[in-house]
Amino acid sequence: MLATQIASRVQKTLQRDVPLRAMFECSTVAELAEYIEGLAANEISAEKVDRLSDLMAELEGL
Repeated sequence: MLATQIASRVQKTLQRDVPLRAMFECSTVAELAEYIEGLAANEISAEKVDRLSDLMAELEGL
């Protein structure tokens, strides 16, 4: 139950989805922070991929 409360607080504070599973897989706060930073990096990468897809579609239309 404590892990659920921590996950909820992290999600509210950082406005980021953090799986409950991460609370059990990360044995320290530092590991959890690295995990959350990794989530942010993946989101940025996904945005870049979407942008590249849009650009490719534009190029194909030329």
